Amino acid sequence: MKKIGLLFLLLNIVLLSNCIAKTIAFKPRWVKQRPVNTMYYNGIGIATKKGNKNQYQQQAKKEAMADLISEIGVQVKSQSILQQFQNNTNFSQQFESEIKLDAINNLSNFEVVDTWENKDFFWIYIRINKTLYHAERNKKINEIRAQAFWLFDNCKSQAKHGEHPQAIKSGLMALAKLQNFLFEDIEESAFGIPLQLEILDFIQQQLNAMELSCNLSDLKVKAGQNQNTAIIYTLNSKNDTGLFPVKSMPIMISLISNQIKTTETQITSRNGKVNYTLPLLSKHAVSNRIIAKVTLSQFISDTLNVGLNHLINQLSTPENTLKIIPEATTIFLVCDEKNLDTILTTQPMGLLTKQKLMEQGCRFVLEPENADYLLCIESATKAQGFIWGKMQMSILNATVTLTENKSKHQVYSYKLGEIKGYQTTAENAGINAYKNAESHLTSLIIPELIEEIFKLK
Repeated sequence: MKKIGLLFLLLNIVLLSNCIAKTIAFKPRWVKQRPVNTMYYNGIGIATKKGNKNQYQQQAKKEAMADLISEIGVQVKSQSILQQFQNNTNFSQQFESEIKLDAINNLSNFEVVDTWENKDFFWIYIRINKTLYHAERNKKINEIRAQAFWLFDNCKSQAKHGEHPQAIKSGLMALAKLQNFLFEDIEESAFGIPLQLEILDFIQQQLNAMELSCNLSDLKVKAGQNQNTAIIYTLNSKNDTGLFPVKSMPIMISLISNQIKTTETQITSRNGKVNYTLPLLSKHAVSNRIIAKVTLSQFISDTLNVGLNHLINQLSTPENTLKIIPEATTIFLVCDEKNLDTILTTQPMGLLTKQKLMEQGCRFVLEPENADYLLCIESATKAQGFIWGKMQMSILNATVTLTENKSKHQVYSYKLGEIKGYQTTAENAGINAYKNAESHLTSLIIPELIEEIFKLK
């Protein structure tokens, strides 16, 4: 029995060896050695047999198409276009990678010659006729070129009639037609440069002819205060006869500081103007500048590739910077502080409140008409008599109000009630009550005043 088992094992080994030898023997030549054919571009793809069958077959096909494109030699042929990216190595690599990806996505009319697989890998062999490939590619380029020329003619005609937004839009549409062929030298114009660069240059000329101005050179702003000064931007275009307004052009206005950036886009009116309303700013959001600039974002489709997007973003657009000058909020302080009916000239609550608000940048003025806010503090103590032995108690009551001076609207009010103080005399007990009130001022009342004055809520 042992001899039979051993014989059976040897037989299995021989059969397995024969199967392996047979598999190796039948491995196609194109798997072992890349095919060369003067009539075809070839692509070989390989994928590990992981996941389901469709997944690894599609991966191998994708690899084969990339290999085929590499054999065709798709690359950035237009050195003039590549120069736009020469200072950005990472972007140049990304651009070339996208060019090859576009070529793969647009690849058609290839044929699957053969496939082969073993237990670990799947191979696929594809090819495309060279004559057919170049004929179809040239046909597509000619069609795209005709469409781009037509749009560019519209662009120049619209610019001639002062329709700058429409001209820029038509120019960008012409570039969009060419986006899959940015690396091709599409028929040079009379100026001796590729069509893509001629369109870009023409768009830049339109933008260079524009100037964006503001009715203000700087703007003084107080935190928490409404800004009543009108901010008006005007976009004009200049030619040999002078300046004329540019209508229907998007203007992006950005409010910028170290801690905040808000942006909105407006469209210029028939007289080339946009009106900007500065939002109510808190203390921490007072910006140091407002930047307004012509933006092309509304003319750009989200279908544009990274190369064309980069080229368009390199265009210089008119802009205007308005400097913001922060101003201190002004306060007029009225104090009526008493201790057992005696007026306190030291004004302990008023002095502490004034100190803390000045630390926040507020400025106190001597005349109420010069103030943004009126701050009123009224306080008084009352003796409560002996509580034990010689120890007496006094209680403090106070009211703090804040009023907008211009509107006379009271925006804050707080009543501080029965703060207790202890000492051997009623007078000193009152002074102690004022001392005990400091924690209420610093932890509650003053923070709420700051919150209201600077609109921190």
